[in-house]
Amino acid sequence: MAKQSKKQLLLAVSSLGMGNLASSIFSFCLSLYTLQKTGSSLVFSTILLINPVIKLLFTPLVGYTVDKYHHKKIAIGAQLVSIVLDVIFLSLIELLSLNEQILLIALAVIGLSLADCFQETSYKASTKSFVAEEYCQKLIGYEQVVTAGTAILAPILGGVVFSWLELNWVTIIELIGEVVSLLLISMIDFYLVEQRQSSHLSSIKESFKAGINYIRQDKNLLDLLLFAVFANFSLGSIEVGLPVIMVKQLKLGSELYGMTTSCLAMGMLVASLFLSKLNLNGAYLGFTGRNGVVLSIIFAIFAFIELVENIYLITFILGLGMFLIGGILTMSNLPFAMYLRTQVAEDYQGRVGSTMSSLVSLLSPISFAIFGLLFNTLASLWIFSFCGIILLIDSLFLLKNKHTS
Repeated sequence: MAKQSKKQLLLAVSSLGMGNLASSIFSFCLSLYTLQKTGSSLVFSTILLINPVIKLLFTPLVGYTVDKYHHKKIAIGAQLVSIVLDVIFLSLIELLSLNEQILLIALAVIGLSLADCFQETSYKASTKSFVAEEYCQKLIGYEQVVTAGTAILAPILGGVVFSWLELNWVTIIELIGEVVSLLLISMIDFYLVEQRQSSHLSSIKESFKAGINYIRQDKNLLDLLLFAVFANFSLGSIEVGLPVIMVKQLKLGSELYGMTTSCLAMGMLVASLFLSKLNLNGAYLGFTGRNGVVLSIIFAIFAFIELVENIYLITFILGLGMFLIGGILTMSNLPFAMYLRTQVAEDYQGRVGSTMSSLVSLLSPISFAIFGLLFNTLASLWIFSFCGIILLIDSLFLLKNKHTS
């Protein structure tokens, strides 16, 4: 079983890495193409909003389908849909006017986002089935390495590819990545450890309500979800506020800002390298709570950053803070992912996983909008302080509840 699990782990991480990198480069280039051709930030932001909105709208259907049907068939079917959409996009993009191209891009993003929802949910719902229990944490840890690596490489490679190649060639790269990912997925045994019994679910509406009730009744799961919500929302203040502070208020320049933001992905990558070696021992709430306390301290430091006068010291503090935030968020995701993918009942994996993923991902655009307004009216001191206090309260709550979990 150990040898088979290692093989499964390699196939799973390879398919994830290939698919994520190709999709991220393609999405990056589509966004740049839209902004370059239209010059409209509204159209650009609309394209970016599609993925979280699609996740939210189709959460009931995705969860119902994944919990009812064979996971591998769903994953392969979703991957085939992505390939077909890429072929259609490639066939039409050069034949259309600018307005028609933008419409095609929007439709392609909608279709690919929906296919990714089905593929990702069915894959994650099978964690306990395609590797032995002792390899689950390694799988999640290696996935974090891939995610962090993609976050670093995709913008760099996307910028190079976009400047060198036409959009149809970028689409071909995406198509090749999706095909390779499909081949790797087809080689994975989704039920190596245990054969899943088919579920007899009621209507989509009743199924979705059952998934919501499951989350409400599982106190540990609900506590971890609330932390993920607060952390993701607070991160929006960093993403919106950092350029405001560094570029607009302190006049530090885009170069120092770029160096500082890159520290976030570096922190994610470094932390993810150690995830497979950590031993949670079931301390999901305690581990998350301790990370949250450190995160709240970083927000407190950021709140008073404008009191520092030396620009290099400011850059160092912000860069170190972003590095630590990246590491803490990555480590906090481990107990969240482990609990969700190994402790939730198998018949609820699809519904619970898709619902929680949608709730967390939807907060990003909402937080961007809220903090975009707040940074125009309030000082960063109050905004970062508020986020830090909220995170501290929730973290202390987790530490208090760890003994009853």
